[in-house]
Amino acid sequence: LFQTVWVVVFVILFQPEIRRLLTSVGQNRILRKLFQIEKTAIQEDILSSIEEIKKNKWGALLVFERENLLKNVVSDAVPMHALFSPELLVSIFNPSSPLHDGAVVIHNNLIEAAACILPLTESKTLNPEMGTRHRAALGISEESDAIAVVISEESGKISVAENGFFISSSLSLEELGKILKDKMNEFIEED
Repeated sequence: LFQTVWVVVFVILFQPEIRRLLTSVGQNRILRKLFQIEKTAIQEDILSSIEEIKKNKWGALLVFERENLLKNVVSDAVPMHALFSPELLVSIFNPSSPLHDGAVVIHNNLIEAAACILPLTESKTLNPEMGTRHRAALGISEESDAIAVVISEESGKISVAENGFFISSSLSLEELGKILKDKMNEFIEED
């Protein structure tokens, strides 16, 4: 009990100093570079997962959560809170998996939830060849700052939606890697 009291007193007395210390740690370039290395590692795992999903001719919808947390989407889905791994992502989108319909929400290096039901866009300008996954990707990008990546089951094409628009369609894995790197680095700078 006595130690707990001292910890509380210490935090209260040195609150401004602790806040300054945490702020400087957050602005430290070395620590941000370490965080970026983690982002690069997961980016490579994401690309290898997408390559496997495409090879199997499966569809997928990945939503990368950014500043706007997608609590309403995640709360109605199957909670995962699992460390990202290519094997897990590929197994989720296997058509024999009960989780393959819907989206996966990814935050940093965690798969937050699977089988997420996303809002569908009402846009009339959407290409009629694009199906429900594309409508959902556009819908979530209209309602949040998330980035959505769609792998089409029919064509195998990769599309990326952001801010209510498809910023790219029919991407190669290399092009997707560049977009994810830019968007992840952009997000790191905002943190």
